[in-house]
Amino acid sequence: MTEPSDSLSIHLHALRARTGNATLVLAASNIEIDLLHPLYDALRAIDRTPRLDVVVYLRGGVVNAARRLALLFHEFADSLRFLVPHYCESSGTLMALAAHEIVAGQLAIFSPIDPHLNAAEGQNGGPGALS
Repeated sequence: MTEPSDSLSIHLHALRARTGNATLVLAASNIEIDLLHPLYDALRAIDRTPRLDVVVYLRGGVVNAARRLALLFHEFADSLRFLVPHYCESSGTLMALAAHEIVAGQLAIFSPIDPHLNAAEGQNGGPGALS
């Protein structure tokens, strides 16, 4: 039986061979700023490229983290394409909008963006987060 990671590698290799583009997978149940360093390392391994394909599976997360990750992608690619086979929700949708092109599969799910801006709890009597 083929291990899932082996299957993923096979599919990524086939995608790279077909498009000729550098390809990266970004899968996260929650986009957080903690993804910044591993993503930076992965992009450095690829190096700057004319075109980058990013296969995404994203279920939402922190708006500011999605913005920062999108900016990082642009530092390493002249043209950015998001490939969305299934989930790209909330902050994932926001990050996808930073791409030059979005290719969505038949089962792709995008969702409204529900940004939460955090503030210190009880600051000036206001709420801890605004939506």
